[in-house]
Amino acid sequence: GTGVLVGLVDTGIDYLNEEFIREDGLTRIQSIWDQTILNGRNENGHGTSLASIVGGFNRKSSFKGVASSCRFIAIKLRESNHFKREYGINVSLYNLTTIYISLKFLYEYKLKKQEPIVILLTLGTNSGNHKGNGILEEYIESLVMSRGIVVVTGTGNEGANGGHASGVIKKEGEIKVIQLDVDQRQKFLAVEIWVDVPNVMTIKVISPAGESTGLTPSLLNSEMSYKYILAETSIEIMYFMPELTSGDELIRIVFNNLIPGIWQFRLTGRLIMDGTFNAWLPQKGMLLGNTRFSPFDPYGTSTNPSNSKFIISIARYNERNNNIVNFSGVASLEDYIDRIDVAAPGVNIVSMAPGNRISIVSGTAVSAAIVAGVCALLFEWGIIKGNNQYLFVQTLKAYLDRGTYQRKGDIYQNPHWGYGILDVLEIFRGMI
Repeated sequence: GTGVLVGLVDTGIDYLNEEFIREDGLTRIQSIWDQTILNGRNENGHGTSLASIVGGFNRKSSFKGVASSCRFIAIKLRESNHFKREYGINVSLYNLTTIYISLKFLYEYKLKKQEPIVILLTLGTNSGNHKGNGILEEYIESLVMSRGIVVVTGTGNEGANGGHASGVIKKEGEIKVIQLDVDQRQKFLAVEIWVDVPNVMTIKVISPAGESTGLTPSLLNSEMSYKYILAETSIEIMYFMPELTSGDELIRIVFNNLIPGIWQFRLTGRLIMDGTFNAWLPQKGMLLGNTRFSPFDPYGTSTNPSNSKFIISIARYNERNNNIVNFSGVASLEDYIDRIDVAAPGVNIVSMAPGNRISIVSGTAVSAAIVAGVCALLFEWGIIKGNNQYLFVQTLKAYLDRGTYQRKGDIYQNPHWGYGILDVLEIFRGMI
């Protein structure tokens, strides 16, 4: 990773950690932007652990990351307290604005220094139609049109959380039901239902007590409010038709003072061509208890922005038994080509935490960190050492996708693994 920058858009970094200090006592951290205006250090350890996996190096402990000579730019994101108050939770949540300005900062830094950069963005959301054409995905696509810059992300950990449901309405007037099981701790909830263009559907929402909103008309960009008498729950139903970036119909339902039990969304076909619809709940951490769709669809659970074809998207697997992990986000069964690139180890991985402590971490963020380190090695081989000066994101994706181990019995590409299991040796062997 010599000569390569790694941009971390996360929770900051422990800049005093020995993993990021060179033998001569100088730091390998080029810049820190603390959006919280605190001390820039990483208190919860997430950013530091990922950075150590990408490129940590400690001679005393013999710990070594993937690209141990890379340099870091660490951004400590400012959390969105508004969403935390709404959901009544205490997990890290961020809004799009902070992510946009972070990506813009890293892109401009890369242009100024004229050095290749790997951006590790391990955040994900269930908001959006999961087709890779949201506003964040389009912005990232515009950035990676330049050579020497890639964005690496994980597919999320939503595969088994029950946050996705889907179906097809075959003719006008047909009704399909989405069932939502709500835990007693869930008091606020926002649900998105996406109807593929050019189909048009209307909705009614049935409470556990049987009260109904009645059929709400799908008028152009309309909004209605309803308060249930028995349930004391209030909801807002908003139609975005067409939704600005996709052209699809978006039905957004927001619950306040939500009561537990089985809720139903009854969709009715109004204008039907293929009749495809998908519904998503917020991601893990924003769902409390056992709130989930029943039944749920495990496909289409890869979080945004990992669905973009211009981002390197990584699933996780258990390297001890070569099994896929059921929580790893899965691409859509109807549109999985070029959505997930490869699967990388993501279960019980050794990393370094703040204060030079060893920590064991799991998740697709860990898998993405491993591949971010591999991308730094590829940039060093290509741009720094002059073997290929014109490395773009699609070039790196091709190297990664061709250098994989594929289990016997699997069909590739597939919605779980993408092109297969990461095999770094095979990547470089294919270049000879």
